[in-house]
Amino acid sequence: MWKARWFVLALASGLVVGAVQAQTLSMQEDFAADPAARGWLVHGHTNLFYWNPTNQNLEVTWDSSLSNSYFCHPLGATLTMEDDFSVAFDLELHEAAIGGYGFELALGLLNLADATQPGFLRGTGADSPNLVEFDYFPDPEGELWWGASVTTMMVDWVGTDSSHWSLGGFAGMELAAHNLYHVELVYAADTRTLRTTITNLTLGGIAVGPVPEAYLPPTFLGFRVDHIAIASYSDANSWGSLWARGTVDNLGVAGTARAIGRVQGGWGAGGVWQARFFSRADWRYTLERTTDFQSWTPVSATRQGVEGDLVLQDAEPPAAAAFYRVRAEQP
Repeated sequence: MWKARWFVLALASGLVVGAVQAQTLSMQEDFAADPAARGWLVHGHTNLFYWNPTNQNLEVTWDSSLSNSYFCHPLGATLTMEDDFSVAFDLELHEAAIGGYGFELALGLLNLADATQPGFLRGTGADSPNLVEFDYFPDPEGELWWGASVTTMMVDWVGTDSSHWSLGGFAGMELAAHNLYHVELVYAADTRTLRTTITNLTLGGIAVGPVPEAYLPPTFLGFRVDHIAIASYSDANSWGSLWARGTVDNLGVAGTARAIGRVQGGWGAGGVWQARFFSRADWRYTLERTTDFQSWTPVSATRQGVEGDLVLQDAEPPAAAAFYRVRAEQP
């Protein structure tokens, strides 16, 4: 559950961030029982995803000749690049075939409203906003020189060119058929990096890789993801295709979502004191002031968050030293 209020304390001459509580989210799916009873949904072709009650896992077909299809579950919150989170899962591939320059099978976090739009095309490299994703490109079996590869990547809410994508995160490596792999992605908001570890459980948990960290360039605007999804993407407008079959199991997401991030405070133009911070669209914010810590007075209008930077101002700061806090509330 979301905390009712978060507070940030600020000095008029600078900024001091006090203890700020955060929402934690956690989900774990072992497919021991029918996942449909626990909120899992299929968007697109339902025949690509089959819960196997005997093996207690999810059988998946990735078929890029079909339209975008997702086996997904809501996170219960929107995660952004200001939040810390992790995604983990077990993956075993049974067979895979590619055409042309190949295509990816995918699992990660997405914004479902974006991903279900008709114009959402993963293969163009310019029409798939709001992703944090693990991608595997199977081996083209000698047709092309680069072989199989793993890519972990992030795309911001524009995603129209390479400046809106993460950098790094690429490793030339093969995930052998009929081997069970455990994959973990860990995103750190402070460094804006996505770290990936892969272990081969069939071979006793030995590490494979490594996969270099993916990191956000200065031009990256930010992502907003709200579902965990196993994605079978359409290859429309791409240079290759994919058909693959395998299983997914032990899928988990953990995270810490902050109502306020990147807080800065100081004097603005015209002698006003202002606080600038990252805000969320489902929270409302008010700047409050005190001179004695006995009572707090609202000094700004209450503003709705914008899922980006918000500025609140005290247009008439007192001559004496004052302290400020940003009050964040959900309706």
